[in-house]
Amino acid sequence: MKFFLYNSLTKTKQEFFPLNKEHVKMYVCGPTVYDLIHLGNARASIVYDLLYRILIYLYGDQHVTYVRNITDIDDKIIQRAQKLNISTTDLTKTTIKNFHADERYLNCLIPDHQPKATEYVKEMIQMISVLISKEYAYVSDGQVYFAVKKLGQQYTHLSGRKYEDIVADCASEAGKISKCDFVLWKSAKNNERNEDTFDSPWGKGRPGWHIECSAMSHALLGKDFDIHGGGVDLIFPHHTNEIAQSTAAFPGSKHAKYWVHSGFLTHGNEKMSKSLNNFVTVQDLRNQGVQAPIIRLMILNTHYRKPLHFSMQSLAEAKKKIAYIYKVVKSINSSYKERFSKKDIASQTLPEQLLSPLLDDMNSHLAIEYVFNTAKQLNKDTSRKNEKLAKDFIASTNFLGFLTPELYNYDTDVVSSDKQKQINKLLEERKVAKEQKNWKKADDIRNNLEALGIRVLDNIDGSTTWEKIKILE
Repeated sequence: MKFFLYNSLTKTKQEFFPLNKEHVKMYVCGPTVYDLIHLGNARASIVYDLLYRILIYLYGDQHVTYVRNITDIDDKIIQRAQKLNISTTDLTKTTIKNFHADERYLNCLIPDHQPKATEYVKEMIQMISVLISKEYAYVSDGQVYFAVKKLGQQYTHLSGRKYEDIVADCASEAGKISKCDFVLWKSAKNNERNEDTFDSPWGKGRPGWHIECSAMSHALLGKDFDIHGGGVDLIFPHHTNEIAQSTAAFPGSKHAKYWVHSGFLTHGNEKMSKSLNNFVTVQDLRNQGVQAPIIRLMILNTHYRKPLHFSMQSLAEAKKKIAYIYKVVKSINSSYKERFSKKDIASQTLPEQLLSPLLDDMNSHLAIEYVFNTAKQLNKDTSRKNEKLAKDFIASTNFLGFLTPELYNYDTDVVSSDKQKQINKLLEERKVAKEQKNWKKADDIRNNLEALGIRVLDNIDGSTTWEKIKILE
């Protein structure tokens, strides 16, 4: 089977040929653990979970290694820990625990390795030392910088930007030889705690962000591997700098053969991010009772390279589709209890109608269309004579990560008192909006409630009531 991926390095869609089909290797940039992950982070997790599933299906669960790092030392982490008056260790430990809980909730397979940056400082120092010895890096006042000018136009291959434009956008900084040189090792600041610094040949300090991924990918995957993934915002400078460091440190290295980047998730017409304070965390939706398959379908229903706009309406639409799919799933396989494992993926036989779009640059939108249309077909076939179609439907739905045992427990009328208060507050706001003839706001509130699993009922006498929507309606 031929598998095609868009390669950000060549700017073309290419057939995927692993360096060694007996050992396919993928590295993905993971979270900086200073706070809960938001839906933009979740999009990357789900996209690369799907890619991991495809690779396992094609090459076998014993022949794919997936590494996703965790950045647990960073300025943002240190600043937040100081603000909360706790140690960075306590902050990162709690945040990593929450991240893993969110990943399990999202029904993402566990990567083979999840290295923490603090566990690989020795390897980072060794790599920096090599770069200094090769004169690709220099020491300045206890800090170490990478000399970008030495690479010239080669530095711009991934981003496609002109070198002169990059230089023009860089800020001058004391200690740098060239404006666009980037830091490999940061010297410790006077107000930093001992736990946030490490010993090095250049004095106490900590590694720069970019060197972390180069050192960890080399330690776990070698100097060359197949796929490097991350968000499109990482193309420059992070991934650009990774390539610079790794190819300079290891003669003959290409670093990664295929570069795969997921698009932005937007909210309010801007990229969802903590810096813009326009984010919705995964835990926010978990606390509201939104089930993971709804989030997975909402995210996968847009091609991974395209921008995805999040709204409560898009969540409500995804919920309707999942509800319909589950209705058919239960009628076929009401005893479903287990999560799909890596071995399950490798042993499945998937239908061509699902595989064809997925193997064409992971077109998950068309894959979902196949699943939904199959659900409609099976729903009409009350005799259930088409066993092969039913089997293909279950396997496809499972492969996309939509089947979770927890969703079966969603089919209940119980609503907590806190949620009742939230519902009543929204209904009151909707009543005011209708009185002011603000129909858009009234409709938005209705969609918000529907995404929370609540149906609004406008009665003939003008009163409004509500009821809980069962997922399998």
